[in-house]
Amino acid sequence: MDGLHRMHSYYVYSLNAYVVIFQRGIDLVQQEKDSGRPPSSGGGGLLGRLKAAAKKVIVSQRFQWNADLLLADRVVDSNSEQDLDELMKETDQEEKPSSAQIEARCTQLKTSITDVVFNYIRRGLFEKDKLTLATQLCFSILQAEKKIDAIDIRQLVTCGTASDMGSGMGLLSEWMSETVWLRLRKLEENITSLQKLTTYMRSDSEEWREWCDAEKPELKPMPGQYKTSITPIQLLHIVRVLRPDRMIFALRSYLGDTFGKQMVQQPPFDMEAAYQETSASTPMFFVLFPGVDPTSWVETLGKKFDFTYERGNLINISMGQGQEEYADQVLMKFSREGNWVILQNIHLIQSWLPRLERTLEVYSVSADQRFRCFLSSEGPALASLSNLPESLLQSCIKVANEAPTDLKSNLRRAWANFSMKQLEACAQPNEYQGCLFALCFFHALVLGRRRFGYQGWSRPYSFNTGDLLICSDVLRRYLDTAVTSRSKTLPWDDLRYIFGEIMYGGHITDHWDRITNNAYLNEVFTQDILKGKELTVGFKCPDPFTFSYSKYVDHIETQLPGESPTVYGLHPNAEVGYLVEASNDLFATIAKFQPSTGPSTSAEAKNASSASASGLAKENAHVYAVIEELLGKLPPEIDLADLQAKAEPLLATDQSPYVVVALQEATRMHALLHEIQSSLVELTKGIQGTLNMTEPMEDLMEALSINQVPGRNVLHMCSWERYAWWSRKSLSLWFADLLDRIQFLLNWTSEFRLPYSMWISGLFNPTAFLTAIKQCTARTHGIPLDSMAIETHMTPLVEAEGAESYPEMGAYIHGLFMEGARWEFPMKDGEKTSPFSYEIDSIPCGGHLVDPMPKELLPSAPVIYARAVVIDSKWEATAVGHFRRNKDVFDCPVYQTTLRGPTYVFLATLNTINPQAKWILAGVALVMQRDS
Repeated sequence: MDGLHRMHSYYVYSLNAYVVIFQRGIDLVQQEKDSGRPPSSGGGGLLGRLKAAAKKVIVSQRFQWNADLLLADRVVDSNSEQDLDELMKETDQEEKPSSAQIEARCTQLKTSITDVVFNYIRRGLFEKDKLTLATQLCFSILQAEKKIDAIDIRQLVTCGTASDMGSGMGLLSEWMSETVWLRLRKLEENITSLQKLTTYMRSDSEEWREWCDAEKPELKPMPGQYKTSITPIQLLHIVRVLRPDRMIFALRSYLGDTFGKQMVQQPPFDMEAAYQETSASTPMFFVLFPGVDPTSWVETLGKKFDFTYERGNLINISMGQGQEEYADQVLMKFSREGNWVILQNIHLIQSWLPRLERTLEVYSVSADQRFRCFLSSEGPALASLSNLPESLLQSCIKVANEAPTDLKSNLRRAWANFSMKQLEACAQPNEYQGCLFALCFFHALVLGRRRFGYQGWSRPYSFNTGDLLICSDVLRRYLDTAVTSRSKTLPWDDLRYIFGEIMYGGHITDHWDRITNNAYLNEVFTQDILKGKELTVGFKCPDPFTFSYSKYVDHIETQLPGESPTVYGLHPNAEVGYLVEASNDLFATIAKFQPSTGPSTSAEAKNASSASASGLAKENAHVYAVIEELLGKLPPEIDLADLQAKAEPLLATDQSPYVVVALQEATRMHALLHEIQSSLVELTKGIQGTLNMTEPMEDLMEALSINQVPGRNVLHMCSWERYAWWSRKSLSLWFADLLDRIQFLLNWTSEFRLPYSMWISGLFNPTAFLTAIKQCTARTHGIPLDSMAIETHMTPLVEAEGAESYPEMGAYIHGLFMEGARWEFPMKDGEKTSPFSYEIDSIPCGGHLVDPMPKELLPSAPVIYARAVVIDSKWEATAVGHFRRNKDVFDCPVYQTTLRGPTYVFLATLNTINPQAKWILAGVALVMQRDS
């Protein structure tokens, strides 16, 4: 009864305090509206009704409780009403704040509330999402305060392209791509304050070139007219277009200058501060990451508050099959006694989680206030998946404290898994120490390579500490066995096979990633590691016969080079590509939460005004304008019956394989055009109100509003991508590509005459064309089709127009780009020439792979001569093609997009004067499309 009485008294006190706060809020709002005049009767009337209601509740509650609490305590009496009146009187007599004080206080409150909310959410976010949250929050605040416009946000998010080149690039064409120019033109159309940007750039081409080539252009003075007049948001627009790799840094600087450094600089995780926010009804949830063990944080904090395993008031349960009943019993007992419970890996028993949620909800009322529950779980494999109940997560204080993922941090954590005692337990401790350090370095490499996206690994892999520990055990057993063997040496090939194909290779599903993994082992894990071998540029493996365990620790801290792509074998451009990808991902995420807020170009504004005149909702104006623009440019559907009749006589000729490919391409293009046309017309009717809006129509409208190809979001029901080709382009660039593909296909099918050089990137199914090359060659020479493979040779032709005849065998192909390298042709006029200058089938070919130029992410490949050849018995047959195993030939993967992985097409053969491992570790590949 005493406890109930105290609860009731606290309730009365809280209600009184609420009335006071509410009164002050009414006064502040009224003063803000009336510029200093006393509150009007409206506010006073509201306050009077609130007071009356409060008194009524208090009197009613007192009457109901008095009978039960009379013997316990007589605290609640008639003085409650008098106390409330006195409190109100004192508040009325207080000095009223001035307008300046109110404004300052409101600003302070806004800043404080923003910081508290942001820090609370940020603590539970993955590292990659924290800047996204900060950007979204800050943009929303600035837009609400009318400091930036909706069009500013839309332009930053979509970064679209103009439909024409305007008056031309002038001298800018010497160093700027057409895509960047079109984006600048779009920027001029959208942002009024930058409407003369391209004019100024053409007149100061060299100065702008120097600015763009700067290491940190966002920190340098702007060229020409913008040297003194540039605003922070204008700078963001320009960096977004000209130097997208610096956008993340420019955005951090902008947010820090506008809202304070706390927005972009998170303080170290404070376990005790997070604990203060928990309660018996609020668990703490930890997201598990490699190299991070939240259990030690709880144990350390528990010792401070006398919760330990020894005292029996702290327990740690690793969840798994069969642990459910035990966990239920512990939760029941510890909640009554006020103890602490750690439940690890709760994602392993998803069927039990609803019961855990109900249990915690019940105990939140009856548990001792000292009771605490700590949960941990790995994140889901994909962002679109969920492995925990949402309501359970909402009830928790969430902590996602990721460990650093750079090479030094990974190597430091890997080496920390072992001790001097473990090393000495091996029969050959010195050799074990040296080999183990190389193995740890390999482990750090495969983890750190993930940072570079698809150029690092084509697919995501869950390499973990368990792989390293198992490999270390295998290594120790081999060393122990080697002592008693005749050779006294390690079977290095066997160990590399076990590590690369079984242990770490067990995670790998992509053949090209497996090649990369094995290339690392071949470079790092060799007998030379016992002789001071260089593991990476500027970092040698120490002499295991003179180094101790602690000296290895010092070696990591003092000798390992700084983080850069080169330590992983990648070209420095990989860092640029990673930063561009990170910037695009950030704005793609923000785009999902942006409403359609009106037109973004003058053309769209014109369409939008007509839409408004038709009675359409304002929020649909932008989408309606996009629909009008797309339908206006969309050509009619292809007449398949006419094409079939035209192709019929050609199907009996030796060119029939190519004719079949053309018909297949036309059929797929017809289906795509029909889907685009019908879905856009249907959505137009839905917006106009003549049809009910369906979920596919809403999905289409969302995609159009954020310049995204419908179907790019896997959860959307309306999909153009289902009928199209692999692509990572934005909608505006994708649609322009579509128009080019249609024109190319119409030219090809007008007479079904094969182009002198095939734009292989413009095909839905490029593999079919390569198969047609093999079919034609097989028929001509009477060779079985399954005994043939594609071979490629680079020609001196830079442009497809240079091909003026058909090769005797095979075909010319163009439209490919090189990632991680570029192609260099032999020099002329007596200068140094490449050893690869030759003719094949009377076609001049030559050149070899070299490193790309700085910031040259996807240089164009020359026209390629693709021919079918008989498979040599010495070649290695694999699931992705036949590897030549020739030191002068790099077996290069060809992908449709930089997404790699599922977009693989075929294996190309490229000449090289460097070891193949160089290009393998650099992630070199040919791709058929740029992302922009």
